[in-house]
Amino acid sequence: MTGLPDGWVLKSAWLGEREITDVATDFGPAVNAPMLRLVITNTAGRLSGTVQGAQGRAVPRARVVVFPDDSGQWRAQSRYIATTLSTGDGTFICVGLLPGKYFVCAVEYLDNDPDVLRQLQAIASPLTISEHDKQTVTLTLRALQ
Repeated sequence: MTGLPDGWVLKSAWLGEREITDVATDFGPAVNAPMLRLVITNTAGRLSGTVQGAQGRAVPRARVVVFPDDSGQWRAQSRYIATTLSTGDGTFICVGLLPGKYFVCAVEYLDNDPDVLRQLQAIASPLTISEHDKQTVTLTLRALQ
């Protein structure tokens, strides 16, 4: 979700008593509409680290991708997928990670396609994120087959 301060992320969205966070919703007419409630949090996890090449040297501008182990959440604009580029010294930071089980890897290029995420599962490392979690990892740049 854009427009939130750094460190804050959408946790859930409710329309009346129904959770609609990751569901396409028709809001219908505004007359007697149920209340829309958005829950935001600053308890999301953070992953930082370094990307290195096969010889252990830092790799700048590598694409780091963190994606859920649940393929049902692999869609455009998913709040469970985070990507970033490593900096000139190979370091990276991903913020706003909701609690859950993920995969993480570093590649030269990433196409936003669920089929690519299936390929990445074979080369990615598993990762579990909890609330307030701050983890540091070292990733080796991988190539897609």
